[in-house]
Amino acid sequence: MNQVPLDDLNPPQREAVLHEGSPLLVLAGAGSGKTRVVTYRIARLILDRGVPAGRILAVTFTNKAAREMSERIAAMAGERSRGLWIGTFHAMCARLLRRHADRLGYPREFTIYDTDEQRSLIRKVVMKLNWDSEKWQPAKVQSRISHAKNHLITPEMMAARGRKAEDSHLAEIYERYLAALKDAGAMDFDDLLLNALRLFTEHEDLKGQYQNQFEHVIVDEYQDTNEPQDSLTKILAEPRRELCVVGDDDQSIYRWRGAQFENILQLPKVYPDLRIIRLERNYRSTTQIIKAAQAVISNNRDRHGKELFTEREEGAPVGLLSVENEEDEARRVAELIAEALREEVPAREISVLYRTNAQSRVLEEALVRAEIPYRVVGGLAFYQRKEIKTLLSYLRLLVQPHDDLAFLRIVNYPRRGIGETTLRQLQAKAGALRVSLFEAAKSAANFPEIGASGAQKLQAVCLWINRWTVGLEERPLADTLRRVIEETEFEDALRKEE
Repeated sequence: MNQVPLDDLNPPQREAVLHEGSPLLVLAGAGSGKTRVVTYRIARLILDRGVPAGRILAVTFTNKAAREMSERIAAMAGERSRGLWIGTFHAMCARLLRRHADRLGYPREFTIYDTDEQRSLIRKVVMKLNWDSEKWQPAKVQSRISHAKNHLITPEMMAARGRKAEDSHLAEIYERYLAALKDAGAMDFDDLLLNALRLFTEHEDLKGQYQNQFEHVIVDEYQDTNEPQDSLTKILAEPRRELCVVGDDDQSIYRWRGAQFENILQLPKVYPDLRIIRLERNYRSTTQIIKAAQAVISNNRDRHGKELFTEREEGAPVGLLSVENEEDEARRVAELIAEALREEVPAREISVLYRTNAQSRVLEEALVRAEIPYRVVGGLAFYQRKEIKTLLSYLRLLVQPHDDLAFLRIVNYPRRGIGETTLRQLQAKAGALRVSLFEAAKSAANFPEIGASGAQKLQAVCLWINRWTVGLEERPLADTLRRVIEETEFEDALRKEE
């Protein structure tokens, strides 16, 4: 008896949920209920087909999507959904590497560097090479290295393909950057994908283990996958070919970040028996919006093709506003909002969407001039806040004392009077001795160039770190964090900055 109700699905949705026997591509137009299809498909595998949840891999594009989908599946399948592998590619790869990173020469408790930390490390590499920091700006170098990783280009390949001296120089920075990451027991976000891929390409036993574990592989938003993600998907789905890919080539917007919408276009060539099901009914938008969107996207040549439709109301015609420049655009937007407010449209029902954060300044200035109250949704992410990154660096240093970037972030926060000169001398000494900054700081009293006062302050930091490390594994993480905050008087330091 089927435990997953299918009556509330339309025919193409139902077909996508029930399909078996060959790889499946679900082309899901905007607002067509693809999340419901994926949720029902997984619930059906667990409840009606008896597949253990731990043998299903479901990959989503965002952590938020993973949480929502996981909650929906749990509501349908209850306890039987426990053990399901669901999350983003990066989260899934991190989970694999926490188990097997030692196979690649990394500690299993490796640190994941964010963008700022990557750029700091690149800056150090460029400084050690004594190259022009203006020419080799960390942000640009980091972007080019990330682009290379997203296309599976190694430093050796970059150097071999390069036609200019600049290419070989970039390849050298790339190579040294990778070595510096490994020395710090760290990976960047791109490394999570590449190193998971290495686990499977360099270790046949691990590839076989996870191919055997995952009976079903389901990947959402496939139009936004990059080359490493595409390769990982195909490796894991290789033996059984129980692959379900969901996406929409018309919605690919991350090419600048390495996404290749060609991955979804080429699936019929990779899997000749691929079944393609189109979800074309839109449940979200009015007829006018659907017609306008269809008229624009139909001009794309490289696409699978869909004909979206809706059974909702006709709706107001879509307006097109022609403007001279961004200031004119912002002024006209403010005028339209003011007009809507005068017509008693609730302010909470008005929103302005923009593609990049850089566009917000002009819009905000126009709203201020028009005396229209507003709030910006989003802003600085929680884990990007200075105080959060600093506290996480304290915790990282307890686990990875050779993490130099974590050490530099915490060594003088809250302020301890450790100057830039002292830190430069410490870095020079650590480099000469080929030890971490933490190791060098512990012996700072032995280095006359650092001075007695600087050495005393550095060693005090090391004593703190050593004290907090004692019993770390037996103590709840929250208790350790509380000790760090209290003993460093962290909150007082934050209040003084306000």
